Amino acid sequence: MRYRAILPTAAGILATVHVLGTLTGVALLRQAEVLALLLLAAYALTGLRAGLGPEMSAVAPDNPALPGESPMPSAAFGMPVSHWGVAVALAALVVDAWITMPTVGPGHWAFMEAGRPDPFQEVIAALVANWAALAFVMVLVLTVRLGPNRPVRLGRPVRVAAVLAGVLVTGYAAARLIGVHLELAEARRQRPGLGDDSGERIVATGVAALVPLALALGAIVLVVLLHAQRRRLATSGAVLLVLIALTRIDVVCDSLPLPLHLLGRGSLFTAASQAAPGLAAPGPAVVVALELAAYLLLVVGLRARRPQRAGPVS
Repeated sequence: MRYRAILPTAAGILATVHVLGTLTGVALLRQAEVLALLLLAAYALTGLRAGLGPEMSAVAPDNPALPGESPMPSAAFGMPVSHWGVAVALAALVVDAWITMPTVGPGHWAFMEAGRPDPFQEVIAALVANWAALAFVMVLVLTVRLGPNRPVRLGRPVRVAAVLAGVLVTGYAAARLIGVHLELAEARRQRPGLGDDSGERIVATGVAALVPLALALGAIVLVVLLHAQRRRLATSGAVLLVLIALTRIDVVCDSLPLPLHLLGRGSLFTAASQAAPGLAAPGPAVVVALELAAYLLLVVGLRARRPQRAGPVS
């Protein structure tokens, strides 16, 4: 495609417009996020297709296959991954962006039935907030793992770092849940009768936290796979997705009803979420900017061809 190179730039401009709208509270262009993701999908669907051409398939493999693997020519290393896989991953994001598109005109009144709230609504809310990003990561993991690039033997430092990252992320989620439970217990001692259903809410919050935790662990797996293929641009995008998942763990943990002076205590990005004069939502704007930057880096990094020789990654 002749003008394919300008698609990521145009998507970046539209993403900036969306971030500015989130920052100021004014929807400069309601469809900005949807259009940006559609441009990335167009970029993924155009250009060089993944796979080996006839001239590549005739090349003898100069790298011996690992046990249990089929030999692949080193020319395949650095080929772009499947354009359909990336496009399918982006389709989930497009649907979610369309559903969450800012509305036009004045808001509408919403009436809630009085009574005891259902604690497990938090689980549904976590699924609604994270399903698109989780589907995006899972599809990319399968696409990269089953793509034309030959798997690379990972060195021990990479394997240790991946396991350590998973342990740290899981430990962070557990520490946040335990901290919120202790804070809620302290608040109940100071004010008897506060949060009589706190046990159910803690359980529901723990189940809800599993959704962004799965997103974080999936993003870590994606980081390892992309690092193994030496796709530095896409790897940086996957790292940003890990950070995004941590902020979503904070959102789930902060959904419990706590006194005002306890809200946000222990959150990883509390300082970034502080209100600023004249700005509607600086914290959410930072998160949205990081999230869109992650998608942009991943798509461009995955669909660009950077031929390199396969070898062990330390």
